[in-house]
Amino acid sequence: ATSGFGTILCMGLSEAKWALVKVLILGIAFCLVFSAEGPPESLLTTLYGDLGFTSLALLYFVFSASCVFAPLLLKKLGSKWCLLLGSIPYALYPGALIADSPAVVVLNSALIGNGAALIWGGQGAYITQICNSSNMGLFMGIFFFFLSSAGIIGNFITTVIRGQFNNDTAAFGTLLVVGGLGLAGFFCLPSNKSTPSPDVSKQAVSAAPAPTESGVAPVTAESQQEVIPLARFPSPAPTPAPSPVPTPNPSFWHRFKKTLLGRLVLPVLETAFGPLILLVPAIVTVGSTFSWWAGVLPPYAAKEIVSTLFTVRGFIAMVMSLAFGRISDYTGRMPIIVFMFVIGIVGSILGYYCTLVVENTALFYCAFVCYGLFDACAATQVFAVVGYIIPLEQSAVGFSANSMIRAFSGGLFFLVGPYLSPLAFLGLFIVLSIAALGCVFYLHYKVHPIDARAAKKAARKVAKAADPIGAAMDKVPFTQMADIPAAVTVTSAPIAPPAGVVAAQQSVRMPPV
Repeated sequence: ATSGFGTILCMGLSEAKWALVKVLILGIAFCLVFSAEGPPESLLTTLYGDLGFTSLALLYFVFSASCVFAPLLLKKLGSKWCLLLGSIPYALYPGALIADSPAVVVLNSALIGNGAALIWGGQGAYITQICNSSNMGLFMGIFFFFLSSAGIIGNFITTVIRGQFNNDTAAFGTLLVVGGLGLAGFFCLPSNKSTPSPDVSKQAVSAAPAPTESGVAPVTAESQQEVIPLARFPSPAPTPAPSPVPTPNPSFWHRFKKTLLGRLVLPVLETAFGPLILLVPAIVTVGSTFSWWAGVLPPYAAKEIVSTLFTVRGFIAMVMSLAFGRISDYTGRMPIIVFMFVIGIVGSILGYYCTLVVENTALFYCAFVCYGLFDACAATQVFAVVGYIIPLEQSAVGFSANSMIRAFSGGLFFLVGPYLSPLAFLGLFIVLSIAALGCVFYLHYKVHPIDARAAKKAARKVAKAADPIGAAMDKVPFTQMADIPAAVTVTSAPIAPPAGVVAAQQSVRMPPV
């Protein structure tokens, strides 16, 4: 259901086309807002040094903590208004650098952390409400195509204005205007309003006559014929009241579950360490990469090529997000995820060599191309897997748990970034990648398929196990079917069929082929 501006847009469109329009509006709004926020964030460690690491760590820690409250706000306000509310600090981020005050930069980083919980939880819930298992990869690819283009647009504006006019204030002021356009895009985004299914039990209760103040239901015209006078029957003997059973003193954990904080925190934690537990290493790996690429490597590059490097990364991620998202709908997500970790390790090794060779421009570009490929895979595949294995009614909690894990790992790596050597970062990334790949393999093949294609294949395998005769006939090549005689009488002992299958006869006569 839509309202206002969205109702005008969706007139005459089918449900599938209207879902595509929603994804396009969402992607364009994200593109504009992150075009305004991306360049200032990538320049923090270059402009402010250790303060940049501190502000980014604060951003991600606040982001992680705010994910606890995001599901409640998503339920109360809806995805659209949470997206609009959470994007305001992003759009205002260039103004913090115009002020050129460390206190303002740190404060705005904390506000972005609060907004990030709403904007990413709302994004995941919004897309999963309008797509299905057959187009999940396509819609994620379209969305991250526009999101990745933000790296090109924002860094292009910053590079051109800073290069032509050598004026940071003009560049960041232009980004403020771009961020305002993004806020307008979120305001025009149609709302997703789900219609709750009728509750039969509530209907049955509401159909019954309400009791009076004395506690006895009134006798209506419809029910008067069924009433039997109680005077005809003797009163039953009173039953003795059962002796009270002493209830044990509730533990702190049970009391905490009933508090407001417990009702907010526990659903997110239960999802993070329940359905998503095997995805935690992969989410942590993805969260740690940004501290490596945006925090550790830029100071080793020449200042004038930092924006260009992120532009290259954004272009690669933009093009390949659309490709990887669509390909995974046909080939499954597992091949793309394997490629993601392999290219991530290769890019990290190249990045490590960038720290050894002073300002090797070609090596930096090769490393950031690998970063763009890794980011395209991670954005489309990890989000799609979370959206697939989490039930639709729990999508807000699921994506909030995903954001909480990713943000906490990113903040932790930004916090320890100034104290770790590039070689230590490289070793940690390789170990995390290997552990994450093993957990995803176990999840996919032993616990729960991570895409609809694998789920259908597993369902066919179960069906064949339940029907051994049909499974054996499926193995006969079609070209050999002509060799079967026109009429064959097969005599054998009765075959015990599985449940739900008609019993095979002792003598079967096959029709001519």
